[in-house]
Amino acid sequence: KEELEGGEMLRGFRELMEKCDRDGEYNDISMLSSVLTVVFGVLSDGEAVFDEINSEANQIYESITYINENYAEEITAEQAAEKVNMSYSYFAKSFKAATGRTFTEYLNITRINEAEQMLINTDLTVSEIATRCGYNNISYFISLYKKHKGITPLSERK
Repeated sequence: KEELEGGEMLRGFRELMEKCDRDGEYNDISMLSSVLTVVFGVLSDGEAVFDEINSEANQIYESITYINENYAEEITAEQAAEKVNMSYSYFAKSFKAATGRTFTEYLNITRINEAEQMLINTDLTVSEIATRCGYNNISYFISLYKKHKGITPLSERK
C-alpha cells in the first residue's frame, strides 16, 4: 500500500473505480484513459524493479568475472561480495539464485575446468596444475577432479 500511495497506478485505479460507480458518466475514451494511467503506473513501477534486478545481475556478472580472473588465488565469497558491494548473505543468496551453485561450487568447477584444459594442452605435472588452479592440497585436487569429471587427472591426460 505504501509503495502505491501517491503513484500513477493507484490514481488510475481510483479514477477507473469512480467512473464505474457513476452511472452513465463514463465513455470508452475516459475508461481507456484510466486504464492507460494504470498501465503507465505498472510500467513505471516495474522499471524501478527492473533496474534493481539489472543492477543485481551486473553485480553477479562482476563476481563471475572476478572468479574467472582470480581462480588461481585464495578467494572467498566474502571477498567477492565486498568486491561487488553486496553484503555476504545477500550475495550468497543472489549468486546461488543466478547460477544454481554456491560460490565455492562455482569456483571449484571453474578451477577443475581450467585444470582439464591444462592437462590436455600442456606438459605440466598434475601437482603443478593443481597449484596453478588454486589447490595447495594435491589429494584434495585429485578427489575433486574425479568427483566432477568422473576420472582422475592422470587418466584425463592419457
